Amino acid sequence: MPKNLIVVDSRRDWPADDFDIPVITAIDYLRRKYQPEDRRTRVINLCRNLEYGGVGYYCSLLGEARGHHVLPEVRTLLEVRRQSLYRPGLADLQPLLEKATENLQKEVGSTYVLRIFFGWTADGPMQGLARELFEHLPMPALEVQLRANGVWRIQRVCALPIGDLDAVEKAELRAALQHYLARRRRKSKPAGCKPAERMRYDLAILHDPREVLPPSSSRTLKHFVRIGKRLGIHVELIQRRDYGRLAEFDALFIRETTRIDHHTYEFARKAEQEGLVVIDDPDSILRCTNKVYLTEILRAHQVPILETVIIRKTDLRRLEKRLSYPFVLKVPDGSFSRGVRKVTDPETLRKVAAELFADSDLLLAQP
Repeated sequence: MPKNLIVVDSRRDWPADDFDIPVITAIDYLRRKYQPEDRRTRVINLCRNLEYGGVGYYCSLLGEARGHHVLPEVRTLLEVRRQSLYRPGLADLQPLLEKATENLQKEVGSTYVLRIFFGWTADGPMQGLARELFEHLPMPALEVQLRANGVWRIQRVCALPIGDLDAVEKAELRAALQHYLARRRRKSKPAGCKPAERMRYDLAILHDPREVLPPSSSRTLKHFVRIGKRLGIHVELIQRRDYGRLAEFDALFIRETTRIDHHTYEFARKAEQEGLVVIDDPDSILRCTNKVYLTEILRAHQVPILETVIIRKTDLRRLEKRLSYPFVLKVPDGSFSRGVRKVTDPETLRKVAAELFADSDLLLAQP
């Protein structure tokens, strides 16, 4: 695979005649078999649908499993969807924002829309702000909505699909991409650095006493508290309502069933931002709760697994040629056997697939 690669929904989205970077469709990228020599490939994901469970989301997810350097990363896709995840990281940008908007009217209710392509914007005074926003949320294209109320503030940041760009903006995006790929990328400081050692530690254990199938029983959690005390560690059981107290602790141990669109992921992100040691960490949550990612990374490391076919809606006939009835269909992010259905014939396959595809663009099939 080439060193750089652009992934799009349709080749019409990115004509490659005058561009020296190879272009591949999302479906071809998803179907491509893993090759060890692919590692270190840089993938620019320009799919239109980057929502959780969409094809663009899975391009980034499988790219990470294959060892590719993907922009945007899955973590960024999740952050940009929820203000509670990205807003804390923008607080430090207020002085830069005020400088960039010093010549704009500050009338209450005034709005301003800024479009950013790989950290570049056509609005010169906003360039410094655009670069910093790209460092916080590395997306190919971002739309930033500003609002004035005596001072200008960032009201909302969202991904900007390539289909929403006019001809001029598409040309700007292409130029910005070439500049981005030409410059040397600096490595950012890894998040979640281990806090300075102290004589005494405070450990928070997140749990839900009402969870039907908890990862740890109430008896086990009480045992954690006792053992922690013996080791000089203060252990406190916390719940969802304690989100604002995370900075009081040195570490977070999540003992709820983790999911992406769930407060457990927000707890993990917040703890990492505060410098806590956290288990499960955000990257592990978003990767290991997804069977598509696990399938791809097990294959990449040549771990023997049950035959697994990743399918889209258009692949049902191809699937019947690969697997013999009966077999099972699975949603990528189910747990405790939820979203796992047995199919015994073509009619059942069509019915079950229609139900499961309502929530995910990809499914897994296994004998």
